[in-house]
Amino acid sequence: MFNSSVLTRAVFDLGEENSFGNFFSAMMLAFTALISALIAYRHQSQGARLWLIWSFATLALAGMAIDEGAMLHDRLSRPIQERLQTSGVFYIGWTLPYLFLVFAAVFAGLPLLRSLRPRTRIRLIVAAALYVGAAMGMEMIEALLLQRSVPEDMTFRAAIASGDPPSWAILVPMEETGEMIAVALALRALLLHLTDDLGGARLTFGAAAPDGAP
Repeated sequence: MFNSSVLTRAVFDLGEENSFGNFFSAMMLAFTALISALIAYRHQSQGARLWLIWSFATLALAGMAIDEGAMLHDRLSRPIQERLQTSGVFYIGWTLPYLFLVFAAVFAGLPLLRSLRPRTRIRLIVAAALYVGAAMGMEMIEALLLQRSVPEDMTFRAAIASGDPPSWAILVPMEETGEMIAVALALRALLLHLTDDLGGARLTFGAAAPDGAP
């Protein structure tokens, strides 16, 4: 028999895999990558070397979209934890290698940030800080709480199968909501950069002017 409550929980519960929140973040990241590609193309058409940096940013955003949509980081948690025996804030193992990727991305992105106008730079820094704080910071807190809620001799696979700690009912929605807001802010920052800073075409929605009107 069809159970609508199960379907509703699977789609709208932010703690579930392949939920609306996961789909929204993946699609927004993909669209942000598209805008980044348009910015790279504009720089290339103007003969500016910045197109290489924006191309790197496009690949990074596209990779994030694929990772979010396929839940690749979650799939890495168990093999990383079991191989490296991570614990504490790194008990959910994927955060450890991804932390190094964050540092690498910050280092590689410094030339891009320096090339931006202050307002655009601040917008992107705020969006990136919120995304990392929500995606990794909250996950580290959840990892610590998860490890403390299970016996010391329990394997990571058994710990995950045992169910979520009660505190996750609050932390997981905060994490997913933070990610969605951060991606939306990043998309807005790139759209404003394309239209205001680079003089890209603007889209205006409204009633069509009558014939002969200015």
